[in-house]
Amino acid sequence: MKINFLRIFKLKSRITFFLVLGIVIFTFIIISFSRMFSEFIIQKYYYKHLKDIHSDIQEGIYLLLTNINLTSVRLLQNQDIYDLLSNTNLSYNEKEKKLTTYLNTLGINDYIGDIVIVTKKGEVFNFNTKVNPSLFITKELLSHIEDRRNLFVWGPVVKDNGNNYIVLGKRYYNFYTGQYLGYLLMLIDENSIAKICNKSKSSDIVSTLVIDQQNKIISHPESKYVGSIIFENWLSDAKKEFSYSLRTINEGQFLVAISRPSENLERLNCRWFIVSLLPLSNLKEQLTKINVVIIWLVLITLILCVIIAIKAASSLTNPIRFLLNRINSIGQTKNVKPYIYKNLHDEIWELELAFEEMTKRISNLVETINHDMEKQRELELTALQSQINPHFLYNTLDAIAWIAKIKKQPEIENIVMALAKFYRISLHRGEKYIRLSDEIELVKNFVAIEKIRFPNKFDIEFEIAPETMDMKILKFTVQPLVENSIKHGILPKKEKGLIVVKSMLVNEDLHIEVSDNGVGFDPSELDNLSKNSRGGYGLKNVDERLKIEYGKEYGLFISSEKNKGTTILIKIKAKSE
Repeated sequence: MKINFLRIFKLKSRITFFLVLGIVIFTFIIISFSRMFSEFIIQKYYYKHLKDIHSDIQEGIYLLLTNINLTSVRLLQNQDIYDLLSNTNLSYNEKEKKLTTYLNTLGINDYIGDIVIVTKKGEVFNFNTKVNPSLFITKELLSHIEDRRNLFVWGPVVKDNGNNYIVLGKRYYNFYTGQYLGYLLMLIDENSIAKICNKSKSSDIVSTLVIDQQNKIISHPESKYVGSIIFENWLSDAKKEFSYSLRTINEGQFLVAISRPSENLERLNCRWFIVSLLPLSNLKEQLTKINVVIIWLVLITLILCVIIAIKAASSLTNPIRFLLNRINSIGQTKNVKPYIYKNLHDEIWELELAFEEMTKRISNLVETINHDMEKQRELELTALQSQINPHFLYNTLDAIAWIAKIKKQPEIENIVMALAKFYRISLHRGEKYIRLSDEIELVKNFVAIEKIRFPNKFDIEFEIAPETMDMKILKFTVQPLVENSIKHGILPKKEKGLIVVKSMLVNEDLHIEVSDNGVGFDPSELDNLSKNSRGGYGLKNVDERLKIEYGKEYGLFISSEKNKGTTILIKIKAKSE
């Protein structure tokens, strides 16, 4: 599709328009890709960031559980506790008091809220009285511990006085003898896990929680949710080690990242999932800030590019405008002085050089034309003077013809009249074209003279189509062909010869055919026969004149056969006036 309407504007405006249009389109593409790319980068950044957070939390929980395991080993290796629990002479209160003393000497960490030992006899001893053992000691829990043998078993989440504890239990036995003594239960303070989560996360917009494989919350930024189930069937979608998805929570859109339990935690029988919630509103807010910065940068760049585009358009059009002014000045001043706008060696500079060369040639041509016109005037005067002699000859021949007529000499009269008419038609006011009828008249006068020279040697017939009589042809087109037929075809022949001249219209072309029944010739002799040894118009001369005047597809077309004759076809454009 051509944008023709832009042609009404100046070249500078068009160049500026296309440059600015290209810049705007490019800018729009850059903004679109920048927004998508920045969103992609931010999402990738948060994904990686959350994955790193989860890895740190899992490592922190693993270290916490490792320390708890070491504490349990210390308890299993304590001979004093073995002896105390086996002593039947002490009362329950005395055993509990001494057990508390022993445990105090072990330096139990703060993240262990309480240590409870349940003997085979059903006696329950706890390290401190923060939590009532009846809240979590159940037959189901003890049975589960019994089934797991020497592995840790996770019990329920216990709430007491605003604090949350996760129960961790295993069989209690003599480390040295393997004697089964009962059950060891430790209450892990949920705050210790929450501290690990808070320490690892770097932003307040991310909420991180720990969930067990039953979808029960182990740790949450809001302690009231600990022990409850608020996200059902989330973990079933977490097939990979780390995965993320978009979910709607309380009518809000969140990016939810879930990490499965690490191998270290699996070895400790801890199947806790780390879950982080990132509100999309915060993510979009970050993207909006980045997009605003991008838009401002692009707008500033766009303004600078438009200014540069205008400058660039001016740098392209100023030399052209300068060259246009110089072109318009041609003809207004006589002297055209060469001058180059700037020597920058670019395409416009080459155009200026070409223009300078053209002006020089024009100046030279003008001088040459002026000189030729002056010379032509001189030649016209000479030609006018030279025309006196042919006209004088024609008038003289006409006078001789009248004298011959008076003296009753018809042969002399006929030949002189034919010669006079031949010269009259030949002059034809010096025109280049004559009518076909005039050319035929010229041929007839020429033949009349030739018949007097060569009596009873040949006859000539004319089959001229009436519609071709007024057609314009080049002067001396048919006559040289008839002369060629007489000299080279008929005269060498012993018998009387015949020449036939025909004309016809073929489509938009005029065909004139000159044929004879002379001696003919081989095609190899054509070059020699095309030249008239006496300086007349040879066939080659006629052919070249026709091709120059009408085109290469026109001219003479010769066919000849030895001892049978020759046919020459003149093919030219049909031209009435």
